[in-house]
Amino acid sequence: MPQPPEARRKVSQTEEQWAARVKTARKWRDAVLADPNRLVGLRARERRARLKRLGYTPELVEELLFLQGNRCAICEEPFKPKEGKRGGSRADHDHSTGRPRGLLCVRCNVALGQFKDNELGLMKAVEYVRNPPIGRTSYGK
Repeated sequence: MPQPPEARRKVSQTEEQWAARVKTARKWRDAVLADPNRLVGLRARERRARLKRLGYTPELVEELLFLQGNRCAICEEPFKPKEGKRGGSRADHDHSTGRPRGLLCVRCNVALGQFKDNELGLMKAVEYVRNPPIGRTSYGK
């Protein structure tokens, strides 16, 4: 028998956070059950609202796409639109200030997020790639 949602929730969430998540999930469920075609519209509205909260306006996104040559600001791979969707760009922002930084591909955005914007950690990763420990062993020589 499946566990009730209350049993599956993370312990670290406050009751208010949990209530907000449940409310959002119910809103999505009810809207999709009423009209399955609305799912696309809901996702688009959620994305626009999130971008607005981060300080991204449609004009800023267009300007960044132009300045970056429709490419990721880190790896410079071109943004490729998926079938029926916009390009694969992600709006990156500084987590300490909340200000926009640029547009990244999914892969670079996730990688940067894994380092939690820690510059020292990123520099150590670069040093690791340039000079891996295996090169200092008898196996690497």
